[in-house]
Amino acid sequence: MNPSVCQWDVVRVRINPQDRDEHPAVVLSREEICHDLKRRLINVLYGTTRQLAAGQGLLDVTLNGADGLEHMTLINCEHICTVAKEKITAVVGRVTPERRRQIGRKVVEGFRLPL
Repeated sequence: MNPSVCQWDVVRVRINPQDRDEHPAVVLSREEICHDLKRRLINVLYGTTRQLAAGQGLLDVTLNGADGLEHMTLINCEHICTVAKEKITAVVGRVTPERRRQIGRKVVEGFRLPL
């Protein structure tokens, strides 16, 4: 499946080939990149439910049902992954506006980007 994705969509994708299951990820690439048929790759932030027991890290944002997820999921904002659009199997939700701001702040903080 190759769904049409947009920035801030929550998608299902297997980034690491050794992972048994797909994980949620947040699309960071802007609309022009997502919709450009010539561009195969987009940038995402990968999520996990396994680390929840350990607690939220300084550069994590927690997503939940308001974002279209069945389980609370930690999104790591300090590691941007590149995935092929065709590897995305589903769009499951959309990040809420407040969490978009949180993710933006954490990405800036994680990469120590000047504002």
